Amino acid sequence: MPASKRLPPSFLPHGFARLRGLALVVAGALLAGCVALPVSKQGEEPAQADRVEQARQAARPSALCSAQPGSPFAFRKKVLVLALPVQRPFEVAYLPDLAVSWSGALQQRLQGTDRFLIRNGSTHYLNPADNVRKQIVDLAQQFDAQFVIAGRITSLDKQPGRIELGPLGAIEQPFGERRLIETELEVFDGHSGTRLKQLAYNTEVQGAVENRGSGTLRGDFFRTPLGEAVAKMLDRQTEDIADELACLPMQARIVSIRSHEVHIDAGFTSNLKSGDQLRVLQRVGFSGGDGGQADRSVGNLIIKQVFPESAVGYLEGDAPPDWRFNGFVRAW
Repeated sequence: MPASKRLPPSFLPHGFARLRGLALVVAGALLAGCVALPVSKQGEEPAQADRVEQARQAARPSALCSAQPGSPFAFRKKVLVLALPVQRPFEVAYLPDLAVSWSGALQQRLQGTDRFLIRNGSTHYLNPADNVRKQIVDLAQQFDAQFVIAGRITSLDKQPGRIELGPLGAIEQPFGERRLIETELEVFDGHSGTRLKQLAYNTEVQGAVENRGSGTLRGDFFRTPLGEAVAKMLDRQTEDIADELACLPMQARIVSIRSHEVHIDAGFTSNLKSGDQLRVLQRVGFSGGDGGQADRSVGNLIIKQVFPESAVGYLEGDAPPDWRFNGFVRAW
């Protein structure tokens, strides 16, 4: 309708005018409501996740058995980390020497906890066809370790991306590849060869699942999707090992004795200091049906001199024990 022919507002039908007024009121109310809505708390979810993670960390055994100075949990334990052989080597042709590199990366993380003295056993691995207990004891003696970490990489299987088309079959999906990462760890007591814990891990990475041009588990590798997934698994392994060993006592071997003077193979690198008191025990035989050795307490050792990897102490008591039996000391 030409502007000259438009009806003035007063000529609009009465019902329409009321409807228009009502619409304006409703729009105003909605606008006011929008203004009154609380601001979206976008930071709440990350803050909640942080609180959950803090609670988890506080409840971990390694936090409950805190390695504060003066605590018996502060004594560093000697840990040997073996290679992690690959169960299906053809899956990791693009990651040469992965068994050694994984062991090295795990050692670095364990060293970073400041709770362990790490022994590099990345060129050694367990032969499951032989006596595993004896292998553990022999390796622990060879590397002067209290605990031994062994394991394997059971899968790095790559699966191509696919788009399923029902009865028509499937077509490949570019950049939709997936890689399944599965590993296992075993924690052993080095003195007896007993397995303390068996741990399994798995995760999946999608997209760029190859290692193109980066070193094996070093440098730019950890900035790739595959590397980020491996790094998270290594962090989980480190936490689990630390939690498994945190509340166990540090243990060291007796290497020589002269009357009441006892030399042990742990020193200030293990956080020992003059005046510390350790429990002296001996292995005197076997107990139970699994061939485990029995320990007998024979007194306390008061540390008098401390060296980097050794210490000398005085055995309390009237008469020294029969040193024909194997002797060692423990934090408690």
